[in-house]
Amino acid sequence: MPVTVPAASISEASKLLQLQDKLLMQIPEVAQVFGKAGRAETATDPAPLEMFETIINLKPESQWRRG
Repeated sequence: MPVTVPAASISEASKLLQLQDKLLMQIPEVAQVFGKAGRAETATDPAPLEMFETIINLKPESQWRRG
């Protein structure tokens, strides 16, 4: 999981997450990117705000670049 500096503010974490998602979407094989900062409201997700979790959905392999 990507990690920012400790005690990053919510606005800074949000900006970094949006930048990361934008950069990943520039890769031609990527269809969709979803990033989450911090944790859900549950005791089973102990991630601090500075930890990012990113899900990347790829296009079908037939649409990938060669090589």
